[in-house]
Amino acid sequence: MLSIALAFQQCTTERDALMAIFNTNGGILWTGAGLWGTGAPVCSWQGVTCQNSVVVGLDLSGFGLTGILTPDIQCLKFLKSLHLNNNSLASEIPTALCALQNLQYFQANSAGFTGVIPACVCTMQHIMYFYVDNNTLSGQIPTCVGNMTYLREMHLKCNSLNGTIPTGFETLVYLTELRVNCNVNLNCSSALSTKSNFIFICGDIDCQDCIISGNSCPLYIDIPNCPRYVPIA
Repeated sequence: MLSIALAFQQCTTERDALMAIFNTNGGILWTGAGLWGTGAPVCSWQGVTCQNSVVVGLDLSGFGLTGILTPDIQCLKFLKSLHLNNNSLASEIPTALCALQNLQYFQANSAGFTGVIPACVCTMQHIMYFYVDNNTLSGQIPTCVGNMTYLREMHLKCNSLNGTIPTGFETLVYLTELRVNCNVNLNCSSALSTKSNFIFICGDIDCQDCIISGNSCPLYIDIPNCPRYVPIA
């Protein structure tokens, strides 16, 4: 927890943090950015939700974020919900995200996240919904997930995760749903499969909507957003 406290010391205002995101992640080309970057109050900027003039919600879904998600995200320390769906980041999930100790809802489906899920997500004391479907996340699911006391749903569909399902999930009293399907090398063996009134989806199920990168396009088969390959003579 010391590292999180030290990180906060570097933060200035919420406006500065939002402008750092704007400037670092392609804001000049964002779609629907509205009043971003103007002198208008930040609470009037599109996608920003405030309570008592404090930023508590940020929805940048489909804005067109690019590059590495700036660690300045941690400076929005009262943030309760963060949506980053449908963007073009080429970024690991930053450890700075873990400093958002008030965050309850994180959704970043098809956001462009790569690399491993950082183990520090287990320190996010109030996280309840964690969705990162359709990225290119790899490695194992952090074994410390049993520390995410209030977790209700976790969606990790359509990534490249491997290893086993952590047993820590079985101890979470509020968890009602775990979707980890379409991770080819993930071992689906888990006591969660027999838990009553629980949704556990794993294996090769409903994978037709998973994103196929341009480098993974099969030969001679038409796939949406992939070029048509011509056989080599």
